[in-house]
Amino acid sequence: MTYAGLADQQEATEKFLIALGIGRNDRVATVLPAGATTAVCNLTLSACASAVPLNPQYTGEEFEGYLQLLAPAALIVRAGDATAARSAAARQGIRIIELVPTDGRGAGGFELHGERSRRPGPLAPATAEDVALVMLTSGSTSRPKLVPLHHKTVIYRAWTNAQWVGLEADDRGLLFMPLFHGQGFLAGLCPPVLVGGSVIVLSEFDPAGFFHLLEEYEATWFTAGPTHLRAILDLAPEHRAAVRHRPVRFVRTGSGQLSAGELAMLQEEFAAPVIETYNCSEAGQLAGGLLSWAEKEKESGVSPMAASSDAAVMDEGGHLLGCGETGEIVARGDGVIPHYLDNPELTADSFRNGWFHTGDLGSIDRDGFLRIKGRIKEIIDYGGESISPGEIEGVLSAHPEVETAVSFAIPHPSLGQQVAAAVVLGAGARATEGDLKRYLRARLAHFKVPRKIILMDAIPVGPTGKVLRDKLVTQIKDADRHADGDQTPKLGPRTPLERTLIDLWCRQLKRQDIGVDDDFFLLGGDSLQAIDLFLGIENKLGKVLPRSILLEASTIGELARAIENERPSDTLISINPAGSLPPLYCVHDGSGQVLLFRHLSRHLGGEQPLYGLQAHGIDGKAPFRMSVERMAADYVESIRRHQSKGPYYLAGYSFGGQVAFEMAHQLLSVGEHVALLVLLDSHLFGPGTRVSTGKWLRRHIKRFARLNRGERFTYLKTRVVNAAEIATAVVRKPIIDRALERGARGRSMSPDRFWDIAAYASRRYRPPVIDCRTVLLRTQLYAWSHPSVHTGWNDLVEHGVEMIRVPGSHSEFLEEPYVRQVAAELHDQLRRAREAYSGGEED
Repeated sequence: MTYAGLADQQEATEKFLIALGIGRNDRVATVLPAGATTAVCNLTLSACASAVPLNPQYTGEEFEGYLQLLAPAALIVRAGDATAARSAAARQGIRIIELVPTDGRGAGGFELHGERSRRPGPLAPATAEDVALVMLTSGSTSRPKLVPLHHKTVIYRAWTNAQWVGLEADDRGLLFMPLFHGQGFLAGLCPPVLVGGSVIVLSEFDPAGFFHLLEEYEATWFTAGPTHLRAILDLAPEHRAAVRHRPVRFVRTGSGQLSAGELAMLQEEFAAPVIETYNCSEAGQLAGGLLSWAEKEKESGVSPMAASSDAAVMDEGGHLLGCGETGEIVARGDGVIPHYLDNPELTADSFRNGWFHTGDLGSIDRDGFLRIKGRIKEIIDYGGESISPGEIEGVLSAHPEVETAVSFAIPHPSLGQQVAAAVVLGAGARATEGDLKRYLRARLAHFKVPRKIILMDAIPVGPTGKVLRDKLVTQIKDADRHADGDQTPKLGPRTPLERTLIDLWCRQLKRQDIGVDDDFFLLGGDSLQAIDLFLGIENKLGKVLPRSILLEASTIGELARAIENERPSDTLISINPAGSLPPLYCVHDGSGQVLLFRHLSRHLGGEQPLYGLQAHGIDGKAPFRMSVERMAADYVESIRRHQSKGPYYLAGYSFGGQVAFEMAHQLLSVGEHVALLVLLDSHLFGPGTRVSTGKWLRRHIKRFARLNRGERFTYLKTRVVNAAEIATAVVRKPIIDRALERGARGRSMSPDRFWDIAAYASRRYRPPVIDCRTVLLRTQLYAWSHPSVHTGWNDLVEHGVEMIRVPGSHSEFLEEPYVRQVAAELHDQLRRAREAYSGGEED
């Protein structure tokens, strides 16, 4: 069909509708099979009325509901088709118009037949403010959202899409996406028509025939969803010669995300950029890949998506967020609809203060590239931990035997929700659920590892390629009910050790139905219960375990094996190994443990990998290191095995700040770059760092006077206890030091003794002068400490130390609620350090 033929068809369609009394802004629904006729019908219909294309695969019950909701002036169906839509329209008294395909005007030509009205409508051209198209998009309830697209919006989106990929009149697109969906009509059909290009519209998608059509019609581009592209990718190696003979200029994709591996394979097979796009019915394309994708892709390892000028990221309070900060993706501008049809409540919830709220989480980096984290409503709330399904899917998809992976929430009786996943394995793959869980445990925080992973032949998707997560949840429930019906008992203890551990878990978690494969955290356990659990293990079994072992062995079976193997604990503990940013390495405090960084990691967000460095020998099976220098050398060796080259980002809490400082010195001395050193309220003790008794008393009296009556008794009691502890420490110090110097160096000790080791090492440490960006997050000083315990660090750093006050005391500022502010300050410092290293600002 030529453009002249299209103009004639539009004129004939308009005259027919006017004769029926149908005009501008009257809704006309279409239920037509895929193909050129449907494309031309919806295109010409939208020029003179409001076209409402519906999915022919809806059931009769769905058509009943949708037509009742839409209240269209008419329904267009193909002549002779006895569809469920026709029956539903007849029952509701909706006028039925029959479409008869013809070839008089070329491909896609048709005639319309229906009873004429006695009162024809006026003949008037549509304006920019008239509604050209109404699209149905899924809502949070069974009621769909009605999205009105005005002529000015359709033209703006078509023009933006065409400009984004550089469409011209000599481009020819291959279109097989559904025309009742935005990617088919608004991205596949309208842009080439707007620039005078060509479109080949398929009546069905046949993966094998696709390659022949691509070559026969000399298509220069096509748009497709992930489901179609995966089918194409499977057959691409067999048709490589045809693709090379008639290469495309680019491939466009939307309606879901491909994995980085799939994108790379598609780009290799077609020798062309695969332009991934982020769209929504209400706002159109908000981000997309670029034709000049190569350089950015080399940096990030994935195809980039540059955010349009209309996209931003906002927090829950309605404030726009800065580079790298995660929040809800919002949009405004000419491509955004003003409201939903017939739904003022939903409009008020989604359109606020001039912004459309997409319901998606994301962040925009300093180069303007968007990273999508997932749907807010799909975010899994696991006992207060917010988990993005996209993060889990990305890690699972990187497994060599996984072809497709989807993560979703399933109910949990006490925590609200927990994580599940569905996986399609590649041909010949043999990975089991256990294999995949072990793979994830090495790469994700324990609470992100799915409780259940189901292996499937295919992931259920809707007609536009969107994953049907509700069906996956139903399958999990059905599997659980089937298991309950079989009354299959949980796997019981196989050894006396497992029996003992189950008894301890049952007592601690107050449950009786624990099996050897149950996960401590999925059963509702937390870090405080973990401490009590380990005390019970120590009393019952005489085994001293590092607290971090639960991050790696969280089931009875795994914990029993770890105890039996008696393997010394690793120094480097992954608290959050996921995320695309450079890792942050955090050194323990005087306890030698790293569980205290768990809350900090959560508030830093899923994109910030965080590793804890726990003390060598904390498991009681190996000797402690007796000096700050030796500890630092161990930890430097561990992080360089994990990250062979800088820049390095280091932090240390309390005593750990001294060790982190020495680590920075050792790394700098061998030519490595330390981008940031963060001292988390680390004190630098030495001569003159304690105040006189008189000044100590005056400080306490001043603080005491500011308290109300109810707080004063607690304050006095705490001061007496602290004074007793200090007096005891003063008396014990020379005794402990002599004992350590005499014989403790080569022997393992109880983890409780590490406090003495840390104090011993700290008193003997003489820090050198270093030159790297250093920040001190400081709390209120102890009354007996001189300000030099903080300010003394300035003399040890070439360009001084940036000091930032944070709320809370030394012992509580890494706990809720103070840790939120600490994480915010640390997040900002990490961002600044990354920008400085990449040339964004001066060091």
